[in-house]
Amino acid sequence: MISDTLVTEIILQAFDEVNQGRTRVRRPEATLLPESLDVTLSGDGAEVDSQEFITIMTVIEECLEAEGYDLDLTDDAATAAVPWETGETLLAYICERLA
Repeated sequence: MISDTLVTEIILQAFDEVNQGRTRVRRPEATLLPESLDVTLSGDGAEVDSQEFITIMTVIEECLEAEGYDLDLTDDAATAAVPWETGETLLAYICERLA
């Protein structure tokens, strides 16, 4: 079983990766994601574009793998459920899948 704390740290690390990309590309005008799970990932008001979304999923999968967990966030079950409208729902989904 994976801890909520570890998954939160991993998700926030993925958000930081997006922020680093935004800073490299847009420099002073960059609007950064907050260090919070309140970020809207999909649907109305999404705070990330499709490329950033993929970056987040990839970073999370790689970090989980480094911790000894195997989870494909793009498999049929994951994409059918679309469980990641926000960072909070993504956290809950990951913890449920790795329980």
